[in-house]
Amino acid sequence: MKNIKTPKTIVYLRRDDSREYGKLYMSFYEGSALEHYSRNPFLTLEFQCDRENVGWYGLHIEIRRDGADAMIHATKLAAPLLAKIQETKRNSPGEIMSAIKAPHWTEDGRCHKWMPIEDVQGPELKRYMSWTDGNCCVSTMAENEDDAKTNLLKEFAALIAKNTYRDYADKMGEWIVAGKPVKHDHYSRCPDTTPTAELLKPFKSQAEEPLVPALPQAEEAVAA
Repeated sequence: MKNIKTPKTIVYLRRDDSREYGKLYMSFYEGSALEHYSRNPFLTLEFQCDRENVGWYGLHIEIRRDGADAMIHATKLAAPLLAKIQETKRNSPGEIMSAIKAPHWTEDGRCHKWMPIEDVQGPELKRYMSWTDGNCCVSTMAENEDDAKTNLLKEFAALIAKNTYRDYADKMGEWIVAGKPVKHDHYSRCPDTTPTAELLKPFKSQAEEPLVPALPQAEEAVAA
């Protein structure tokens, strides 16, 4: 998996449509906090559409934090984004994405990493895991158990060659070579990789709606 530099701010998009109503959630995360177990978006926008009316409406804005210090920090992060939202003509998702220019990322639960949606590997890859008697867990992504074992043994060999975590790598390699199971993790699946423009489409759109946002250039997206 290639090394990806983390932007200062990323946006996660999620649709939750019913038969008559569509909902879009636009959540903004601080890039430096993505690896934290307790991470939460510092700003979430919720939009609604229906099959009778044109475009998105009913913008709901939420900043939720536990404790005063955390709330102050979140509002400082959200303030410049809200200022850009305020300058848009209709506060529509497409306009907001174009104005804020935050890259669209998602979390791949198979490897527990955040990444741009275009870098998510296909659904044919699954997460495989193995445990030692000492309850030490290792995991990898592969199409089947044999490939998973091969991947893990290659990773352990690389660690041994670099003299990094050598005892751990030796132990895990012996564990797998001895025939211990590498099991498919059925709970970790490929995330939604629907293109940004498709997620931003309401049931009925206006002709002037910028459904394909002006996404950031590479140098902007990777800025720390």
